[in-house]
Amino acid sequence: MKLRLRLTLIMTVMLLVVVGTTAGVLLSRATSLQTAAAWENMKNLTAFHAYEVRSDYVKSITAALSLARVLDAYEKFPEAIRRKTFGDLLESLLESSPEFVGVFTVWKPGRIDSLAAQYAGSPGSDAEGNYINWYMYEDGRVKLKPFRDAASFLENMPDVPTVSDPRKTSVN
Repeated sequence: MKLRLRLTLIMTVMLLVVVGTTAGVLLSRATSLQTAAAWENMKNLTAFHAYEVRSDYVKSITAALSLARVLDAYEKFPEAIRRKTFGDLLESLLESSPEFVGVFTVWKPGRIDSLAAQYAGSPGSDAEGNYINWYMYEDGRVKLKPFRDAASFLENMPDVPTVSDPRKTSVN
């Protein structure tokens, strides 16, 4: 082989090695930059969605606690309108808070008023007349339903107003 051809071949191979190495380094660096950017974007999106969920949760808990404070002041309401007023408040809260599945209030016997005998078996009361309202969505509308888990709830209910943690319960 002639010297000129050998030198051309060696220079071509060296050039290919340099170009290949440069391309490999650049590709590797671009991949790592893109991966880092993707991770950063994922962290930002996760933080955004976590904040959004937290905001919805705080809004819901604030609404429930505000309602609990109003219900705690039950003695300031005339006895004759307490049940209707509180039922309207629960219904209104549910209608204005689509993130709620349902809202309810359960009162110990004789606590909300002395009208249990008058309300026995009526909507929003149990057979003894205890005030037990459960509003929930059904067919896209807010409806008053019987709260079947009231007896077990009453057994464990503290003597202070309480906003309970979400829990699974039968509503039918």
